[in-house]
Amino acid sequence: MATVRRQIADAFASDSKFQSASDAQKQQFAEALIIDAAINELIVGAAQKNPSLMKQVKAVIATKAKAQGINLDSMTLTDEGFVSVNGVVP
Repeated sequence: MATVRRQIADAFASDSKFQSASDAQKQQFAEALIIDAAINELIVGAAQKNPSLMKQVKAVIATKAKAQGINLDSMTLTDEGFVSVNGVVP
């Protein structure tokens, strides 16, 4: 978890749009991410009770991530955090 947290912090630190945002804008963005994560957790939990839905849930989450410029299909989660499917850290 610490590695993923660092990767996310590094991504925000290198994003000029995020860095130039006001504190209020950053707060709104953080709140939106928290709500989105909670929604994802709820729908994954529901799909675990009905495994036939899991493929659709994964597609919805991947589509939402792509809208934010994140290609989940190109990476995997390891003990070293997220790495691309070809082994390179994103």
